[in-house]
Amino acid sequence: MDIVIDNATKDDLPALEEICLLTSDSGADGRHLYSDPRLVSRIYLTPYVLFDPSSCFVARIGNRPVGYIVSCTDSEAFYRFLNTEYLPSIRSEFKSAVTESDRNIVTMIQNGVEYETYPDYPAHLHIDILPEGQHMGLGRRLTETLWAYLKDRGIKGVYLGVGSANTSAQAFYARMGYRIMINKPWGKVLVRDLY
Repeated sequence: MDIVIDNATKDDLPALEEICLLTSDSGADGRHLYSDPRLVSRIYLTPYVLFDPSSCFVARIGNRPVGYIVSCTDSEAFYRFLNTEYLPSIRSEFKSAVTESDRNIVTMIQNGVEYETYPDYPAHLHIDILPEGQHMGLGRRLTETLWAYLKDRGIKGVYLGVGSANTSAQAFYARMGYRIMINKPWGKVLVRDLY
């Protein structure tokens, strides 16, 4: 099976947004959580590709995307872009909420995203892989591709958030050498040193 990992582009966004939705329930299909299938990707995927596609990678089987890792090298700059440029540009599209998950995302779109930055871990990421691409080493390959990219740019550490219910992701991150830095009400902030 021919698997290619390359940079994400704006042309990939429809396929990647579908992957984001189909993995949005702690790695499982999240279509039942959102009345608008575009919502979840508007926070956790699309702005990363628009902000810096060079730090976003797609795993393809044939020409079909089956997973991705999106990131930024400077979380503070990313969140500035998110809150001052990207979210204001989509606010008029996303005002109403039907489900609780809708409300969580619409609130972020309308009010901005609160965030913390960690000086030793300036980069952060999100990774999602469809079930058909799992257990093939794609998570490791995507992660190692990103790590090499970050190290080439002198980034010394990376962080991510993982929900309490997503135990399979937590196990994967532990195997990849991430450690818990902060416990949150919703889950954990994990970090990994790159040097």
